[in-house]
Amino acid sequence: MTYTLTVANGGPGAASSVTLADTLPPSASFSSAAPSGTCSRTGGTVSCSVGALASGASSTVTIVVTPTAAGTMINTASVASPTPDGNLANNSVSRSTTVNPPNCSPRPSVTVSAVPNGAGGLQVTIAAGTSAGAPGNRLQSIQIGAATNALVDIGGKRG
Repeated sequence: MTYTLTVANGGPGAASSVTLADTLPPSASFSSAAPSGTCSRTGGTVSCSVGALASGASSTVTIVVTPTAAGTMINTASVASPTPDGNLANNSVSRSTTVNPPNCSPRPSVTVSAVPNGAGGLQVTIAAGTSAGAPGNRLQSIQIGAATNALVDIGGKRG
């Protein structure tokens, strides 16, 4: 999951030594932050040195995490600068994201059938998947018998 944070200076003047602090949700495993040279992680907080921002300018930081549990994840970010700020109310934001559990349905099925192959052996077919013809399904056909030896056909093609 990727958090894209935009730090913007609404003015009226330039802001110096701008820093961003992002407190990651406890159920998030940190993967990376970019720009990499300006960001570091300590515990559950990612800190980035944004630097100077002119009035009307912005800078983007991207933080990649992996959710470790289903549920609501709340990410909180705040910015600071030693430059006086006439509107401190817009220096922090929290956003929630719902992480759903993995979808395990429909459950995969496996079918096996064996029929005489007409040469004194059997043609055994093994099919696995969620529905016939669905992408990713694998079909294996094995013919067993003295006249055919053994033939394995993967992907549903007869050979």
